[in-house]
Amino acid sequence: MISGGTLLLLCLSPWGVPSPRGSPEKDVEAARRFFSQVRVVRLNLDLSPKEMDSLRREPRQYVKAKLVENGITIYPDVAVHLRGAAGSFRGLDDKPALTFNMDRFQPGQRFHGLDKWHLCNSVQDASYVSELICREMMRDAGIPASRISYAWVTINRQARGTIRYQGRIRLSVSPDSSWAVRR
Repeated sequence: MISGGTLLLLCLSPWGVPSPRGSPEKDVEAARRFFSQVRVVRLNLDLSPKEMDSLRREPRQYVKAKLVENGITIYPDVAVHLRGAAGSFRGLDDKPALTFNMDRFQPGQRFHGLDKWHLCNSVQDASYVSELICREMMRDAGIPASRISYAWVTINRQARGTIRYQGRIRLSVSPDSSWAVRR
């Protein structure tokens, strides 16, 4: 049974997944396998009190954290900062959107082939499926679009609420030179 946390939607952009240090083919295959599974992933972000305070003071500055997937897989020394614009930005103690950089502090580290990705908070989509439907339509039409899955997310094993804090995760990155290889 799932208790506490935030239900989020995972999306993967078709560009920028691996960094130049990674193997584009292996990273793309790892991401493909991850998004082909129909399951809810459990993610916990562990932040020390110092990093929590830092994100409250300077939300756009990276801090070091530990990401735990399904209580088993541990990604140490992950870089994370808050994200969002005028309508979607929320502070750390509310329903934050986050940017992750897997190899900023740990060279070569990936989350299922992903180097840099985002957790979106869905504060502007009460249905939690608008983006899913639109991206599936784009992909079906042959237009590159993010892939989507769901995750249950906690920060320091603490829920920020239950239904109120449901949302989605968007995993995406700026285009890089390997985008053309994967196209």
